Amino acid sequence: MRVILLGAGASRAACYPLASQLMAAVEAEVVGPSGKNLGVSEDWKRWQSFKCRAHGAAKTLLSDPNPEVALSFLDLCAESDTQVAGDAGEVTVARDARLSFLRCLEYFFQIKHMDDLNNRWRRDYLRPVLADLRSGDAVITFNWDTTIERTLYEDGGWTRWNPVTGYGFRKELRQGLDNSGVTPQEPLPGGLEVASEIQVLKLHGSVGWYDARGDRLYFSKDYFLNWFGFSLNGELIALFDPLAPSIGPERRAVWAYPSFLKRIRGDDMRQGWRLADEALHQAKTIEVWGYSLPESDIAARVLLNVLPARLKRGEATISVHIYGDSLEAGKARDRWRSLLEKHECVDDRRLG
Repeated sequence: MRVILLGAGASRAACYPLASQLMAAVEAEVVGPSGKNLGVSEDWKRWQSFKCRAHGAAKTLLSDPNPEVALSFLDLCAESDTQVAGDAGEVTVARDARLSFLRCLEYFFQIKHMDDLNNRWRRDYLRPVLADLRSGDAVITFNWDTTIERTLYEDGGWTRWNPVTGYGFRKELRQGLDNSGVTPQEPLPGGLEVASEIQVLKLHGSVGWYDARGDRLYFSKDYFLNWFGFSLNGELIALFDPLAPSIGPERRAVWAYPSFLKRIRGDDMRQGWRLADEALHQAKTIEVWGYSLPESDIAARVLLNVLPARLKRGEATISVHIYGDSLEAGKARDRWRSLLEKHECVDDRRLG
């Protein structure tokens, strides 16, 4: 079995930002020439207004280019029942600012997901790496984008990867425009009732995933399923998730956004983590691209603790590739060397 493990650096060549560039990228999308969503623009203004009113340590934290720092501060505010840091404003204002920024972040990845449909060339660098995967192999990713599963589907069709069985948990999708009960609904055609050869385990969730309540998640039709270009016999096919609400806005997004207080909720997400743990215990080859092993990813570090022992026993070959000559890239390589206790496993190769 082979496992590919991916972080933000693996999507950089597909025009996705690194964590240190995320704040600026979101701002450029929301307030730039392409920013046409009035609601999101107002969210960004509220977020910026909150930052501008902050003073002292709060202002320093909120202005940090690393979104994990700012969002961790806001998460602490959201958990508090008292006024936080005096000059930073009331807790309720901080909670509103947090939700405003998260909506902007969600909007950014929705736009990128939609844009990817018509820009296949951006993912050409992924094709040689993914082509080597065989049935039963897995991709573990901490990214919210859909570059991996989209590329697998483009190159191998529904059998190679599909959203029904390709995320480590089964989704009972149906054919039709929506689940309002007004438009026709049909089960999936027989040709689509096949298992994915490759599992894409998205441990921090994904753009387009939302809380269905009852420990399940649902796939948005408008912000997820519609933008893969799924087809059968050369004809586009419309899919929807019966767990999605029939009317109204999307519910809470299911993703572990950048914060030292990351939360993993629901049975579907936990199943992904269970399968990732099994894969890392069984794989003969493990290849890491662009995952910096940040200090804030405590759950991920626990998950990966199995690797040094397997490496010492000769049960698996492990290679880690962190591209770049920046201070941050150097620190990431050092963290991996410390974890694996072997320097020769870590290099600065670039994906794409």
